[in-house]
Amino acid sequence: MIDPTPYASACEAIPEILGTNRVAARLVWVVCRILSIASLMFGALFVCWAFSLSSGFSTFAVVVLGLICSPYILLWLACRWLTTCSGAIVIALTLAGLVWFGVDAFLAVDDDAQGGLILLFAPLVQLTAGVAAICVAVIVDFVERKLLANQPRRKRGEG
Repeated sequence: MIDPTPYASACEAIPEILGTNRVAARLVWVVCRILSIASLMFGALFVCWAFSLSSGFSTFAVVVLGLICSPYILLWLACRWLTTCSGAIVIALTLAGLVWFGVDAFLAVDDDAQGGLILLFAPLVQLTAGVAAICVAVIVDFVERKLLANQPRRKRGEG
């Protein structure tokens, strides 16, 4: 017969692993802040890259630059609201995917005569994917917080 004791102790440690203690909560806060700063930094870099590809300053260029940085600003806002590690992981993967897709799209601008349209459509795809990922991150964050709230607190003498 299988001894259930190791599994019981592992289940009791889940709240500490998921971030209910102060050290883990502080770590999640720091990771979310780093992700938010990285998101703004990548948004600014893509705006500078797009501005270097444009022929000059115009209203259309400003609108396109706003469209290019909008997914990264949304990720920045999402990082400011998340409180669990799972939500931060979803945002980190989303940020990596958006940056990869953005670099791939910007490198393809010079390949075709209509390559400039990539500067319009790639940010729309990024924005759609970013909104979907933020919804997933918020749902995961909410569910994890509810599960942690329902976990019984361990007594000080145990463990």
